[in-house]
Formats: sequence, C-alpha cells, structure tokens
Amino acid sequence: MKTFFALLFILFSSACIVIPTPEHRIQGRVPCDSEKTNFMVKETTSKEEVLLNLGEPDLVLEHEKIFVYRWEMVAGYVAAYGGTAPIQRTSFLIIEFDDKDRVSRHEVRGSVLSSRTPSVDSFKSPQQNTAAPPPRSSSDTPSIR
Repeated sequence: MKTFFALLFILFSSACIVIPTPEHRIQGRVPCDSEKTNFMVKETTSKEEVLLNLGEPDLVLEHEKIFVYRWEMVAGYVAAYGGTAPIQRTSFLIIEFDDKDRVSRHEVRGSVLSSRTPSVDSFKSPQQNTAAPPPRSSSDTPSIR
C-alpha cells in the first residue's frame, strides 16, 4: 500500500499543471490601462500632464519624444515537480509626443510570451522607421575588375 501511494505521489508531483487565475498584479507599476490613460487627448495633453498622471517612464527614446511604461500582470501559475511559477504578461504603454511636446499617439502593446514582446525599434514612430535609406541592391555596387 505504501508503494501505491509513493507511485501515486510521484505521478502527480511530476505532472505539469496550469492553473489559470484572474489577471492580477503582484508588484511593480500599476497597469496603465484605458481607465488610467483616459485623460490623454491627441494634440492636447502635454508631456508634463503625462508625467504628473503616470509618473516617470521606464524608458525614454528619441530625445524624450517617446515614453514607454512597462508593467507585468500574472495570468496564472504553472505547477510542476512540487513548485509553482507565475505565467506573466508584460505590457507596454507607448506615448509619442510631437514637436510641441503634446501627445501625438499612444497605444498599449503586450504579450504572454516574452518572445512576442515588441522590440524597442518597433516603438519608433512610422516616420522614423521610413527615414532610413533604402538598402543598396547588388546592381548599385561597383564591380571590381
């Protein structure tokens, strides 16, 4: 009988179990969701208003033209081998400012899988991404004789 319970314990303790939970925050920044960002109006809200309402950003890009706020929420837990680990979802609030330091756009991005979290380069405005010169083709390269 002891052997049966030992085998049963090994079987269930080595299994991987996903325990979904309502999204919640354990620590860190308060989520910058639509409720917290509803004060922002395109071409009206100033950079100072953003700082007063949201605090210091986690990342500043393009000479203070882009602010990035980051937070993590727990969407569940994975239990395996007698231990548990949280399943975290990282989200970003990206705010871009115009030349007058007014909000020109803002959006929330995020993913459960960290490999799908957007790179810092994707936070640049569409104008900045298209400003790079086009790659040279092989016909543009002078040949060596």
